[in-house]
Amino acid sequence: MGLYRRLKQKIKSGLVVYGLASLFWFLVRTGSKPSRIAYPCQRAALSQSVVLLAVTPFALRDIVHFLRYRPNWNAIFRTLFFVGLIGTATLSTSFAYDKVLALRNTGRLKKISAQLSTASVTGMTLASPAQASVPSPHRVVMVHDSDASSWTGQSPDYWNMINQAVVDEMVYRGLKELTGTTSVAAAWQKLIPDYQPHQKIAIKINNNNVGGSSNCGPDVYDRQDANSNDSNAIIEPVNAVARSLLETFGTDISPEDIWVYESYKCFYKATFMDRAISGIQFFSASSDPDMPPEIQHTGFSGTAPNSKITFRFDPSLTLALNDVVANADYLINIPIVRKHSAYTWYGSATLGFKNHFGSIKPAEGTTFGAAFHLARYNRTNNCLVDINNNPHIKNKTVLILGEAIIGSSGLNYIPPELWTRKFSAEGTPEMLFFAVDPVAADSAMADLLFWERGSEDVECTRNYMLEAMDIGLGVAEMGTWSGAAYPNVSINYNNIDFVHINQDLGELSISVTPDTWSIGTLAPTEIRTMTAPEALTVTNDGALTGTLSLQITNPGTGWTPGTSQGVEIYLLQGLFCGDSDDPRSYFASDDVLSATATLSTPSVFGNVNLSNNGVSLVPGEDVKMWLRFGAPTRTSRVSQQTVGVTISIQPD
Repeated sequence: MGLYRRLKQKIKSGLVVYGLASLFWFLVRTGSKPSRIAYPCQRAALSQSVVLLAVTPFALRDIVHFLRYRPNWNAIFRTLFFVGLIGTATLSTSFAYDKVLALRNTGRLKKISAQLSTASVTGMTLASPAQASVPSPHRVVMVHDSDASSWTGQSPDYWNMINQAVVDEMVYRGLKELTGTTSVAAAWQKLIPDYQPHQKIAIKINNNNVGGSSNCGPDVYDRQDANSNDSNAIIEPVNAVARSLLETFGTDISPEDIWVYESYKCFYKATFMDRAISGIQFFSASSDPDMPPEIQHTGFSGTAPNSKITFRFDPSLTLALNDVVANADYLINIPIVRKHSAYTWYGSATLGFKNHFGSIKPAEGTTFGAAFHLARYNRTNNCLVDINNNPHIKNKTVLILGEAIIGSSGLNYIPPELWTRKFSAEGTPEMLFFAVDPVAADSAMADLLFWERGSEDVECTRNYMLEAMDIGLGVAEMGTWSGAAYPNVSINYNNIDFVHINQDLGELSISVTPDTWSIGTLAPTEIRTMTAPEALTVTNDGALTGTLSLQITNPGTGWTPGTSQGVEIYLLQGLFCGDSDDPRSYFASDDVLSATATLSTPSVFGNVNLSNNGVSLVPGEDVKMWLRFGAPTRTSRVSQQTVGVTISIQPD
């Protein structure tokens, strides 16, 4: 009996110490960053602290007994010593935790950066028809407009503070910049050149916090559920895309041909579906019998060819694609740009690749659930790569549109947090990302999160991108983002053709006249230079000052551009100059065009002896462009060749 009493007393004392330590940990960790209250470890610490406070009234007898009788000071000092020891250890661990992780992530960052620095797009086979359809397959366009949202954290209903008209402008601008066209109709005709009447276009959104497999009843779709303020899709980008499609294809497409889908998740009615363009179809695989009739039921039949995915990390696991994806003709992916996971050591990002977790039958509830989620961090046999490499996703995807109008730089399962480090003036990025290369898209969106947060678990975030690049799905790269806060940011990539558009500053635009040069017939090794009447006139007809860049976007059939002439290798050079200049004697090695977009400088595509160049063209200014072409030294090609050159302008 004595042993029982001593054990009981030890447990009671231990629980008090445990409760005090939990309270101490909670106050230290959340005091410096209140948003940590959403972390599972902080929730556990809070619950233990509440238990300690709740049982205090029941300990009054012991407190009175302590005050009435002579205290055992040895026991008191011993207890205080252990409490102080635990507190000191807790405090030290708290301060050291982030620093240790930062050191680890710095090492991983160097490792990943080294792997990415050796990547090259030269000779890369394009992964999808959409990549082959645009002039720059690895282009990522980032469009910002500070009028896109008025949400600054003043209330939780961020979804009521999105400006549809501004989002329309952003989407239209992004589509044109992505495709190098001057109209939205021309943009979609590049992305979907073979569209047939009433083919189906599926749109994958991210509603991961809306309902669940058996929870799509009135409390959910009326936005009365416990998670109603969490980060979820907004309808405005969907509407903008749908409107542009309807304008482009006219009577050949109807709203009923546009399918918006999720996996087992639900849709909010008044704040999402009711705001959509009338006729758009919504699909969910939720089994809730109270699911509203506006949502059509979908499943995972796996009957269509290639609609099942066997995962390399465990070949015994095969999951079916959502029937919407399997039956659609084209696919548009609209992920949210946001951090994923409360755990820093698993802290990654939810971007385009992971958005397609909602395109397969979930593995939860099976023995594969936990392993499946961990497999998205693998450097090889990555489950995200398996999903996105499926023909239904890889070949049908015509657009990735990343939503960072609100986005989320905090956790993925809580209400959006303000972006306080780099977007303190506006609170959120108010950005949209456009791409046809899914790897390049995720790379750029991850870089935005990295720039804002200042850290990430690099391996968890980037490993799938590396493997995706290994198998040819696209180009992975870590760009250099530098600047104190937006809009003062400089963004540089080597392999990704990154286009940054800030609509707050006005519009960048150029015109080129004429837009062709007929060289004629050349003998091997022959070099031909434009004459004055053939020279192109490039005019800055936009509202901003900008610098011109040149890029070979169609190298020709069987030929490749080079820095010198060779077998099946041609040389193409360009020079910007004034109207009266004769630049023929000034072509140099700095003026060679390549498959990478290269910005003009006074000496690149320019010369100090010429009266003008492609640098800092003010609105209304024009400049002449001369080209010089050197034929291959030997070629087996006897038919006419067409070489495509893209002239772009970047804001100064």
